[in-house]
Amino acid sequence: MKKINKENLITCIIILLFILILAPMIYISKYNYPSSDDYTYGIETHKKWNETHSLIEVIKTSIERTKNTFTEWQGSFTAIFLMTLQPSIFGEQYYWLTTILLVGIFVLSNLYLMKVILCDYLKCSRNIFLLVALSLITISMQFVPSAGESFYWYNGSIYYTFFYSIALILFGKVLKILKEEDSSKINTIIACILAFFIGTSNYCTALVCNIILALVEFIMIIKKDKKAINIGIILAICLTALMISVKAPGNSVRQAATSNKMSEINSIIYSLKFGKIFLEKWTTSINIIFYISLIPIMLKILKKMKYQFKMPILVTIITYGIFSAQLTPVLYAQNASFPPRLLCIVYYSMYWLVIINIFYWLGYINNKIEITEDKNSYRYCYIIILLIGIMCVTYNYKSSNSYIAIKSIQTGEAIRYKEQMEERIKKYKDKNIQDVEVEKIKEKPYLLFVSDLTENPEDWLNGLVRDFYSKNSVKIISRRFIKIIKR
Repeated sequence: MKKINKENLITCIIILLFILILAPMIYISKYNYPSSDDYTYGIETHKKWNETHSLIEVIKTSIERTKNTFTEWQGSFTAIFLMTLQPSIFGEQYYWLTTILLVGIFVLSNLYLMKVILCDYLKCSRNIFLLVALSLITISMQFVPSAGESFYWYNGSIYYTFFYSIALILFGKVLKILKEEDSSKINTIIACILAFFIGTSNYCTALVCNIILALVEFIMIIKKDKKAINIGIILAICLTALMISVKAPGNSVRQAATSNKMSEINSIIYSLKFGKIFLEKWTTSINIIFYISLIPIMLKILKKMKYQFKMPILVTIITYGIFSAQLTPVLYAQNASFPPRLLCIVYYSMYWLVIINIFYWLGYINNKIEITEDKNSYRYCYIIILLIGIMCVTYNYKSSNSYIAIKSIQTGEAIRYKEQMEERIKKYKDKNIQDVEVEKIKEKPYLLFVSDLTENPEDWLNGLVRDFYSKNSVKIISRRFIKIIKR
């Protein structure tokens, strides 16, 4: 009983540590403001809200904008629909909800999938589940390539991080379907809805979801499992949704404006090459310690399993292919550099896929040489993972996002950024000013700043802000003119 109490105490400490580490990333969101394509997709809905203050009318406008975008620019219509509903269309003071939404769905989806795997399938305790899940979430969020584009910029984060999180929930539902007879119908219905939304979201997540669902369906067919029908329906919906998105008239319009399209074969080859580059780049000392800390838990689980783990090389090849496939759509469509918001979800997926590989290879090795296990060894990982929480602050601490948030707040950078943005918004909303001139943003918090206006009123972002606030023109006043005024 004392041992159980000790484990509960350590779990409580881990939960508290998780909250403390995450808190600065949440707190800094109060200084956040819309930028870039937030205005692109929010112009019509913002105007409609100001005219009617009717949520129903806003939704109607959102649907209309989604239809137009589908035929004129892009096929991922569920994502476009959500983009038109960015929080600042109701008022800039609500934009901080972006972070609450994105962090919330990311944390909950990771917890859900990990719970299904560890508790429902592998029969681990609640303490072990929370230990592993919260450690995974912490290390993922603290060192992600661009937390700004993953949790603070609505347009970019809703397109990638949000739908990545929805995909984790979908995989959890699929696992539930495969395991539970009684709840398979309701879980199948939920999974079908999620599959449709994912299929019409960003092409990277949609492609990978279809690949994984196809693999599961193939295994079910080989095993002659009747659940192949459930998975087949989910796959059919996800694939159909993706095809509708891909065949959208707007995609042809967009690709006609892009001269750098890569061939299908080359896009696959290069995505495999880039997959290796990113995997090497993102493998750090702290990652390795995290993986090692999970080994005692894995061995304890494996001792209770009868699975043979016969094909570790094939599993590694497949998971590496899935990891790299997330890069393929961007290479194929635009032959462009990878946007940071895309790299964020590739980074998150790395942890899941590496853990799967470690577990499978350990199972294979254990079946060959029967690895001896200390009965209490899995408890050591508590200490190791507690150290990981501390290392998120001490090891390369300046690159951890919580440290960056704290530093930005302590130095006043975030506050000054907020003041500068508030000064701009006053001018944007002043009905007596139709040609707005603003000073260039001086403070550019790493987590919050995306892009700024230019001195050219015809610049694309200037035009978006102009239309969003119904002005004649918007531009940055030149430095030379500012100096003349000051003199």
